[in-house]
Amino acid sequence: MTDHGRAPLSERFLKIVTGCALWFVTTGIIIAVSFVPDVAPDNVNFWRLVLGVPAMILGTALAVVGPRLSSKAFQLVIELMMLPVLGVNLILLQLTPATYAVLFNMVATVIYAGYFVRRPALAMTILLGVGISISTLFLEPASETPHLGAYLVVYIPTFVVMALLLHIQNTETLDALNQARRRAMEDPLTGLANLRALEREARKRFSQKTRGARPGVNGLLLVDLDNFKTANSQHGHVGGDHALRMIAHQLKRITTKDAFVSRVGGDEFAVLIRADSRERVEEAGEIYRAAVRAASSIMEMPGVEIDAAVGCAIFPEEGRDLSELLDKADAAMYADKGAKRHNFPNLEPVAVEPDHRPAWLDSERMPAPEVHVRHANLDSVTGGNTARFGGITLYARTSAIAWAFGSVILGISLLLPSAPESVMPWWLVFFGGLALSAGILQVNAKPRSRLHGVFDCTALAGIAGLIALTGGVQSTAAPLLLLLAASQAWFWSTDRVVLRIIGPIVVALSPLLYDSIGSGVEASVTLVTLFAECAMIIAIVGSMYYDRVLLSKLQERAEQLAMTDPLTGISNRRAFSAFVQEQIDDPDHEEFAIVMLDLDNFKQVNTTRGHRAGDSVLIAIAEALDAVAREDDCIARVGGDEFAAVLPGVGVDGARALAERFVQTVANTPEAHEANVGASAGFALHPLHGETLDQLTFTADSALMAVKASGKGSARVARVVSAV
Repeated sequence: MTDHGRAPLSERFLKIVTGCALWFVTTGIIIAVSFVPDVAPDNVNFWRLVLGVPAMILGTALAVVGPRLSSKAFQLVIELMMLPVLGVNLILLQLTPATYAVLFNMVATVIYAGYFVRRPALAMTILLGVGISISTLFLEPASETPHLGAYLVVYIPTFVVMALLLHIQNTETLDALNQARRRAMEDPLTGLANLRALEREARKRFSQKTRGARPGVNGLLLVDLDNFKTANSQHGHVGGDHALRMIAHQLKRITTKDAFVSRVGGDEFAVLIRADSRERVEEAGEIYRAAVRAASSIMEMPGVEIDAAVGCAIFPEEGRDLSELLDKADAAMYADKGAKRHNFPNLEPVAVEPDHRPAWLDSERMPAPEVHVRHANLDSVTGGNTARFGGITLYARTSAIAWAFGSVILGISLLLPSAPESVMPWWLVFFGGLALSAGILQVNAKPRSRLHGVFDCTALAGIAGLIALTGGVQSTAAPLLLLLAASQAWFWSTDRVVLRIIGPIVVALSPLLYDSIGSGVEASVTLVTLFAECAMIIAIVGSMYYDRVLLSKLQERAEQLAMTDPLTGISNRRAFSAFVQEQIDDPDHEEFAIVMLDLDNFKQVNTTRGHRAGDSVLIAIAEALDAVAREDDCIARVGGDEFAAVLPGVGVDGARALAERFVQTVANTPEAHEANVGASAGFALHPLHGETLDQLTFTADSALMAVKASGKGSARVARVVSAV
């Protein structure tokens, strides 16, 4: 997965290829016009130089320099390209009566900006495009361009709306991708960075380029909680989760701009810090220790006093990569733990009335599954978040808006004195389009239904009819083809992309069939305009489709990582919560059970052998549990040494049998057996023991705590109980 905030290489490559293609193709078409004697001005060689030289320079520079630039510099180059492109079009409009061809060349620039340029530069590009378009009315060649006023009434709003539609689509798709990336780098319980994020940050900080940025040392602090198990044993895993959230909150509060704090284990945190010297790094370690103590004093958990042992390692003296530094910091941390064993802060327990219920007991025990928009949406613009439009699909809303908008501006254009003679009254266009918009909302096609293809064909046929009935080759309805392509961009899929490229091209070229094209300026401009339109459709639709596929794949990968534990590779707490919620929300589901599994004696592995050995045991146990689980089961790591399972379609006996299998599996895992690690388990059934995620996890956790209390000091494989 690419780093958050950086454009993936393939996405950058797409920007380069699309920009060069639009520039060279449209430039080539207009240069071709210069060889038509009726269109070319007297100073045709100047025309070719004004258009061709910037095209060669900018296109070549973008292709050669673009891949080597930083993300910010590359984005700046893309935005600055808009200005000379628009400037060249302004010069061309002073020289030729081929106004249609030049305006189509410019709309390619605006559409490209809408999809690939940031908001401030996009606003400037749109304003310049609108100004240049309006200026054509006051230029001398405008008198030789028929129906220009009516054409601009449709053309200007269409390219503005297209740019905004595409900008919304691209922005919200990237936002969804970045949200998934952030979740993939975030611990689901505490909200801190996870091990995956720590590894990425370490690579960045330890790179040669970053090390030479300014003087100082890069240090790693490993913070391990002392006496944390008392929170679990006395208050259950609900209490342990509360303690971890409180401690994480305090650590986050004291973390400075130069530090990076993450949760790397059940009760272990790592901090990357840059300071003036090793002494400063060690002083920071004492600050983090104090933060843990401060959190312990306010967490309202009688009998729980949590301290911290802190180890420090300096890059590169004690390690050249994160793994080596973690080993050194781990050894230093356990030396600190040995020196301070049982030396907890002298804190007075919080006085709690007998009937007092701590507020944290009513807080969310396991975070509910997050619901994020996977692709772009227009709810904020179309009212999709209201009761009136909440049941209307995004496809229907977007299609209806495109048809209504196109009908309004086309109807207005046909009222103007400069409009072409038409056999179709403007009111038929206006009310017909609005009726079709209402019909689309009423049918309300569901996502990926075959009705999408029907509507696509209907839209193309409708626009072809409008072009035929409102002027043929010179129809003001021609720009609506590009609006259709933009409005449908949300719904492109592999089986429809050919239709959405070939269909508009056929419609664009259809005037050749029903309109006689003679000779002269008008015929030459018409031909150039038609082929320019086809070139833009191919470049725009093709590049946006590819970009959509690319971003979707990146997002799917990020979503997968967001649901995966970075150490063991199995599902994490977020995936576990989501799976339970899916079972609860499914009206046709059978009963199901959840099992909470806690490792016994695992802390001794870390203490005696170090965290690397502990990680190996966890990975082996995770693989063993995943191997013995049924195909439909969900096995997840929900804490440092805590696992959970969701078992669809089982009752009490089935849940107990599977829980016992998991416990025995842990005992039989060679790495666990060698380290003397066992497991205890508790389970709960839906809806027998609860109807919500919180109720089920609380019941299963209570059963688990009962098992651990009754089995303490006895066999490593504890009994399995439920709260029946």
